[in-house]
Amino acid sequence: MRCALPLAALFTMAGGLGLSTAVALTGLFAAPLRAAFRTLSRPGPALLLSIAAIGWIAASYAWSPYDRPDQALKLVLLTPLFALVPLAASGLGPHARAHLRTLTVFCVTATLLFFLAEVINGAAVSTAFKLHVEGMDPDRPDLADFVMRVLSRGATPAIMLTGPVALMLWRGDSTVLRWSAVAILVLAAIASASFRVEANILAFAGGLVAGAAALFAPRRALQSLLVGLAALILMAPLIMVALLSLMSEPLRAQIPLSWEWRLEIWAHASTLIAERPLFGHGLDVARTIDETAMLRGMEIELMSLHAHNAALQIWLDAGAVGAALCAGALGAMAWAVGRRAPDTDVAAGVAYVVTVWVVSVMLGYGVWQEWHHGALALALAVALLLEGAGETARNLPRRA
Repeated sequence: MRCALPLAALFTMAGGLGLSTAVALTGLFAAPLRAAFRTLSRPGPALLLSIAAIGWIAASYAWSPYDRPDQALKLVLLTPLFALVPLAASGLGPHARAHLRTLTVFCVTATLLFFLAEVINGAAVSTAFKLHVEGMDPDRPDLADFVMRVLSRGATPAIMLTGPVALMLWRGDSTVLRWSAVAILVLAAIASASFRVEANILAFAGGLVAGAAALFAPRRALQSLLVGLAALILMAPLIMVALLSLMSEPLRAQIPLSWEWRLEIWAHASTLIAERPLFGHGLDVARTIDETAMLRGMEIELMSLHAHNAALQIWLDAGAVGAALCAGALGAMAWAVGRRAPDTDVAAGVAYVVTVWVVSVMLGYGVWQEWHHGALALALAVALLLEGAGETARNLPRRA
């Protein structure tokens, strides 16, 4: 992780796409083989159902009209490597965790300061990089929007890491460190509210609520989060039909175009799910759908690469079987949390990270995109570093 954290900071500033490589290599070279073999030799229900869910989703490529197997291979090959990163973090000793906490604070702070600078200077650095390094056409009409999308995508993993980092600083048992924790949250709020993507601010706010709830009731908060997500996946088509029925034409006309566009995508996804509800249409089917419609006088794609909603995407690609396996894995995780009381700070960090990720994939990103899978694995590993953070700070020698 000593190499992964600086690389993650660099890739996050550049839009986040390189995170999957950095985290996968970390899992490969820092693999805790003994712990991994021990876990695999005695797999619990959560692990078995998770493997079954990933296997079924990857296998759905067999009946997908999309002819490239990239996503199936990434799910099968990268997911185990990603999982090894938090597993490695969970086996670290107190001194190693303390060292990595310090490194994490510096890396995340540098990343958030970069985003603040881009907010102040109008994304000058990112724009210059696109023009002079990547050779993008300066007359491209959507250049500004493209740069904003890149920055908003990079802001997501930075926001995901902010919660654990702020808690690390708050547990530092120092007024300066506690004010630093507040400053980190302010920087994250600025990054989440900028770059024209409302999903980031919703994810950040949701993460704060979930993390705070876990500080007061760690076990119950984590279980509620996991069970709620399982129910959301299982009931997604019904929930979406009910939501769409409540959206009257006058109400739709008042919401931003990007959100009404989402409603059109979700409605089309729901229609397609009803056509093949049991097994789904196959992995990455959305990439073969090219229907369009008119919305507010402009032509829009009814399925732009993915369903912009993780639960609907699972149903669309893998059907009720895939949804049931994913929900079952989450339910088994909730049961496992109930058997073992989690460390309060770790529970708060995990609740924050998972909530930020869930809101992001429920409102914007494709659920199978490996860059944010890598970001999730790294953020969970950082959350695990919170174990003993307060105790370590109290045991540090004080200067006279």
